Amino acid sequence: MARGLQELEKIFVFDNSQFEEVFGHGNVAGILDHKRIVLRQLNWLSLKALPSLTNFCPEGHHFIFPSMSSKFGSVLIVKDCPKIATRFSLGEDKSVHAEAKARKLRKPYIEIECYSDQIRQRLPPYV
Repeated sequence: MARGLQELEKIFVFDNSQFEEVFGHGNVAGILDHKRIVLRQLNWLSLKALPSLTNFCPEGHHFIFPSMSSKFGSVLIVKDCPKIATRFSLGEDKSVHAEAKARKLRKPYIEIECYSDQIRQRLPPYV
């Protein structure tokens, strides 16, 4: 499972009213034993029309996508997911970061739709 995730290039999840997390609450074959997970090949992440989606991964986990902002044809879309509390940002090394945070009441929902070089311009810096 972990080896397969390292080769993952694209994630598309859309139009599901019950879907809550991309990488769920439970420990999937030991992969979520680590709080910091690097998906080196991921260059396309599209999350659309997911009204129950709260996070990309469980709270306290940190995913890093080194290929996403450097590879031509990369896409990052988070649209129509009003409950999501995951923060997407850009690291100093230009890797895209996704960190699951505790959802706070009245947190402003932000839609993201970035393609290739726009990712570097539109994402806030990773802190």
